[in-house]
Amino acid sequence: VLRPRTGSSRYWKHDRTIEVDTFRGACVAVRMEAVRQVGPMAEVALVGAEEIEWHHRFQRSGWKVVFFAGTSVIHHGSQTVDHRSQQHLPEYLKGTLYYFRTSRPRIVYSIFCGLLLGMFGARLGASRIRRDDHGVRIASRYLRVAWDALRA
Repeated sequence: VLRPRTGSSRYWKHDRTIEVDTFRGACVAVRMEAVRQVGPMAEVALVGAEEIEWHHRFQRSGWKVVFFAGTSVIHHGSQTVDHRSQQHLPEYLKGTLYYFRTSRPRIVYSIFCGLLLGMFGARLGASRIRRDDHGVRIASRYLRVAWDALRA
């Protein structure tokens, strides 16, 4: 947002093939030579965001990460998660935190986790005041993820 450049975020026009920093998708094709060189994707979450760290490992090793616009994949209705529910969202945070833990100095990572604890604690408090049981459950799960990440 602050320094936009082609392929620098997930918000590019998906009408052309383009080299990108990372992307999220239902299907990823990777050369086995590249996987042998950088290792497999870390299994840190049930779903989501762990590919960010993997893509950056590829790039550090000289591989390109490319979004191919000319391909299509039939994805049969979110078999992994139910997108009508927010129950899966804390899983995305696990993958994102893994990326930050492996790519940022420890102090920056610790401060980030501390800020997340404050934010999700406020969200939990607001949900309790509103008597929003669903909000309490989600905020509690986010708090647990942030706390576990800080302790890791």
